[in-house]
Amino acid sequence: MSANATALAYLTASVLFILALKGLSSPESARRGNLLGMLGMAVAVAATLLLPSVASYLPIVGMVVVGGAARAVVARRIPMTSMPELVAAMHSLVGLAAVLIAVAAFLNPAEYGIATAAGDIAVGSRVEMVIGALVGAITFTGSVVAFGKLKGTFGSVLVTVGKIEPGEQKTFEEVKPQIKREIAESRAKNKIGDLRDKIEDAKASGATLAEAAAKLALKSRAIEAVDRSGRAPNGNPVADLPRQPDVVNAAFNSDVGVDNEALQLPGGGYLYYDVTGVTPSRERPLDEVKDKVAQRWRDDEITKRLKSKADDMVARLKGGATLEQLAGEAGVQVQKAGDLHRGKAAGFVPENVVQAVFATPKGEIGSAQGKQETAHYVFRVTGVSNTKLDPKSDEAKAIAGSLKNAYADDLIGEYVTHLEKEFGVEINQSALNQIIGGEPGG
Repeated sequence: MSANATALAYLTASVLFILALKGLSSPESARRGNLLGMLGMAVAVAATLLLPSVASYLPIVGMVVVGGAARAVVARRIPMTSMPELVAAMHSLVGLAAVLIAVAAFLNPAEYGIATAAGDIAVGSRVEMVIGALVGAITFTGSVVAFGKLKGTFGSVLVTVGKIEPGEQKTFEEVKPQIKREIAESRAKNKIGDLRDKIEDAKASGATLAEAAAKLALKSRAIEAVDRSGRAPNGNPVADLPRQPDVVNAAFNSDVGVDNEALQLPGGGYLYYDVTGVTPSRERPLDEVKDKVAQRWRDDEITKRLKSKADDMVARLKGGATLEQLAGEAGVQVQKAGDLHRGKAAGFVPENVVQAVFATPKGEIGSAQGKQETAHYVFRVTGVSNTKLDPKSDEAKAIAGSLKNAYADDLIGEYVTHLEKEFGVEINQSALNQIIGGEPGG
């Protein structure tokens, strides 16, 4: 079989594979697509077996047995609902094989019988290789896209528009405060970015974090020691430690001398930290901790009794007693709180109690632990007001910004995972975070 006939057979097989994929895109033409795919494979296999360079059929038969056995196992285990994407995935390998064959023929034309007497590749053979590689590449990429759509990795999202409100033309005076705020925010972001670059430059030149902060007139804070729970050596919580981001957890995942990435603050700023020392954990003697243990035991007992007392009061309130009556018996006062907002402390009501209030229906009784373990609140929800969301308010913009950042982080994370799985590589997360301004490990 001549080289030109072989190339033509491979080209024909590639076209049949493409037509097979097109047929598999619709249930009505799926049977025809399968037949075209089988015909293309038969043409490709026959062309290979008829090559003059095939000295023995034994290796080919062995590979056919191994591949057939593997495909038989897959065919038995794969559910029928997943057959279309399996077929698309297998066809992508066919297209990839066509590309690799064209590359191999270009690199070693003598082995494929397409070299001229001068050692070059004939023009006709070059055209055939280009066409074969192009068709194979289209087959591969088309099959990958088909596989992604069938599996659900790629696809469309249906959006239902519930209401369309007509636009309005606002005067300059109406939008003037918003424009000022947006300009100020833009300038602040630019300034924060410049400061971050200056801090990175200072750290790169060998300056410590404290020296860089002093040079740029920025506030720095040195914490002598803190444990994983955010407590100082005396057992008391370290004041003003940010919850978001969790700098304590980040510090315990670092070490002395490590150049740590800045943590991104919810408002758009950055928090830098360094670990200057690590105190190994140790078993402390009883004399050193007995006072703390006794105090913790007393606090736990008080908490248990307060919880039991609160549960009893809730039960009596549900039975018809009044808050004033129970408060008089307990020697405490009844206080009223209004204008509570979800997730925010209000006056004497701490944030966690506000959350419990919002989880309680109107007219119902509830209880919750206070900010300290030795405090407990019993409450009745007397009214609920549904505040209309103002999309232009600072709170709504903050929520939108948080959601936007969360969506962006999720999309980037999914895309990075997809790239790592697809190409078998590992992406440097720290370098990526530095480019996009994300949190370490995000």
